[in-house]
Amino acid sequence: MGYNRKGFWGQVSRVLPKTEFGDLVYSWTKFIRVHRRFPSRTRMLFNDQLYNSKIAPEILNPLRTYSTDKEFFKRMVAAEVGSQHVVPTLAVLQTEAEIDDFDFPASFCAKPTHMSGEVAIVRGGLPDKTQMKKWLKMNHYLISREANYKYLSAKIIVEPLIFDQEDISDYRIFCFMGKPKLICLDIGKYTNYTRAFFSTDWIKQSFSLGYPLHEGEVQKPDCLDEMLEVAAILSRDLNFVRVDFYTNGKQFYLGELTHAHASASQRFIPLSAEMRASEMVFG
Repeated sequence: MGYNRKGFWGQVSRVLPKTEFGDLVYSWTKFIRVHRRFPSRTRMLFNDQLYNSKIAPEILNPLRTYSTDKEFFKRMVAAEVGSQHVVPTLAVLQTEAEIDDFDFPASFCAKPTHMSGEVAIVRGGLPDKTQMKKWLKMNHYLISREANYKYLSAKIIVEPLIFDQEDISDYRIFCFMGKPKLICLDIGKYTNYTRAFFSTDWIKQSFSLGYPLHEGEVQKPDCLDEMLEVAAILSRDLNFVRVDFYTNGKQFYLGELTHAHASASQRFIPLSAEMRASEMVFG
């Protein structure tokens, strides 16, 4: 299976054994390089606990691996909170021949169910079938060493554009022990990526993570309380997880469950804000 061989971490992943020990060496080394500290099992800091989620045997909990697959996550959402919160599926493509034969609509969203961060949004254009075929050869585990991706089958899921938007904002709710704790809002992911954090009662925080802080105000979604209820339901059997939503303020859909946000490799802006975020999540 293919993976990104470019860059320092691609080279590190290429030479390390594809074993639990190799995953640990990769993750430990990257954490130190990014955060300039050793990870701790007992220190209740945001990135330390993401790291612990990533390297613990529990990452292969069947619920985590099942819900990592974007197609199967939709089934979980439909069963747990209702199909009205599931983005419709136009097709699931598993082979290059199926990609060639599928009659793509004029506008759509396509993404690999077994990867993270890969997406194609098309409005009135032609599908990039070459890129989709490359996705079928990729394995996110080989890039990130997140073992919940290791055994997923390669598939492409095709969906309609929801809320008639191309650059839709992501509402990401971090949950700990089945309780929503911290809301992350990603704005302009495909144009000018900024990020804002909010408490669960929609008080904006003065920090960001990995991307510049969004300076403007953002109106609280009318459906936020229901989103928080759904996040609690979907996270109730997991210790630390991120539940992702799309909303127009009135209606919402579920995006995915993320079990190790950014593979524990993003730094807070400012760095001192990690303590504040950690208190909000784990306090």
